[in-house]
Amino acid sequence: MITTTINEIIGDRQNLKADLRLILNLKQSIEKNFRREKHWDFYLEDIGCTVCRLNNLTRRYLGKTVYEMIQNRLLSEAIHLLENTMLTIREITFELGMQDPPYFSRCFKKKIGIAPRVWRAHVRNADILRV
Repeated sequence: MITTTINEIIGDRQNLKADLRLILNLKQSIEKNFRREKHWDFYLEDIGCTVCRLNNLTRRYLGKTVYEMIQNRLLSEAIHLLENTMLTIREITFELGMQDPPYFSRCFKKKIGIAPRVWRAHVRNADILRV
């Protein structure tokens, strides 16, 4: 009985390590490729995993799907570029590997609640008020 329990614990730890290794590989792949690869198929092939397994792991450990992870990384970079560069919305769109600035603006607004230009103006006004 004790041997069975110990073996189960060891097996669970090994599974956890393998799961976390896959998630880490996914995060590294997204970080390296998010500007040019937007579709989750690329990442599945890159790390050698099925969509079902990887989505189950990311939902369990991170609370989001592979698609959501890619979108969140793009959004995070968009916010960084809006706040820290003088690039136009059009230039940011292309920098993120997208081709359609209005589509980028719609996606940004849907996720954040305000348009990218409004976000940038808000951040710049907040910076002025802090000075």
